Amino acid sequence: MKIFTNCSRKASIRSIGVFSPILSRFRVPEEEHAYRMEFYAKGLSAVVMRWVISDCKDPAEKIAEIIKACAFMPPRGAENSKQ
Repeated sequence: MKIFTNCSRKASIRSIGVFSPILSRFRVPEEEHAYRMEFYAKGLSAVVMRWVISDCKDPAEKIAEIIKACAFMPPRGAENSKQ
């Protein structure tokens, strides 16, 4: 488990640079990028670990849908816009 955590931490740090342009496109303030990536990385790994601990009883497609639903991030102010 410790190896998984260390790998996750390293991947999270590296992914900040990769995903910063995407977060910026969604109007996430730059000072929040590291926090948001940490949240998504840890959340993603937690969902996968929960699935593994439960002996992968749910289909992988269901887990993928759960992850997609959790990761969806509408642009700020989108709920107020009438496009």
